[in-house]
Amino acid sequence: MSVFQREEARAIVAYLEYKRDSDVYEVHTEQINAALELFWLDRAENAPTAEKLKQHVKEEQEYLAAIKVDGGLEPVE
Repeated sequence: MSVFQREEARAIVAYLEYKRDSDVYEVHTEQINAALELFWLDRAENAPTAEKLKQHVKEEQEYLAAIKVDGGLEPVE
């Protein structure tokens, strides 16, 4: 689940809160609260943004292109 970016995590939090609040019999309230508290609320605040992930992928591709030699990677010494 670490691949979820901040914007996606916020959407998931909103959905989980909606499901919890619309569950008139509170069948899943405990599980939803646990999921929010143990993972999703923090992820929604601290996950990298889509733009930061895009920049990271670009930099990683540039790095890998820079270390290629004749179609292979240079050995690490």
